[in-house]
Amino acid sequence: MSILELSKKLVEGAVPANGLDGTPVAEPALEPKALKVLIVDGCWRDLALTEAVLRHVARFEPTITSVSTLKAARFALGADAFDVLVVCADVGGECGLDLVAEAGAQVAGIVLTGAATAQLKADALEKGAVAVFAKSFLSPKRIEAAILDRAVRTPVRGRVTARARNAVARASA
Repeated sequence: MSILELSKKLVEGAVPANGLDGTPVAEPALEPKALKVLIVDGCWRDLALTEAVLRHVARFEPTITSVSTLKAARFALGADAFDVLVVCADVGGECGLDLVAEAGAQVAGIVLTGAATAQLKADALEKGAVAVFAKSFLSPKRIEAAILDRAVRTPVRGRVTARARNAVARASA
């Protein structure tokens, strides 16, 4: 059977999703990826809720560190390497967006807020956040999507930056 015939039958629903030789194709078993997460929120209830949501992200096995002040967060970031930073936009009257900028591109910064305004989203993205979520809309799927989106875009951005640097070096030589 040709690929064209097989694809036509698949579209018609006459053939289950099998390989070209007709044998069933098994879904690959994905091992959960270890993920180091730092959660920063001045409200202990929000810390607990965010931690519970993160524990239900299917593709990751998070190791979570939770702190309630930016000072403690800065200490934690200096002492350990984190993959994800989940920070409230307002932590005890201080701006959580500044922490996203300080953490840099090595950490996927996710900003949580009571109300995600357009200005707050723009500011957060400008400071390097990968996503901004209203706390009432926080879900494992949204967090997973933000982390995966960053994982896909960061290597590509790095390759583009390296190519641009190489092109500039060649042009100036």
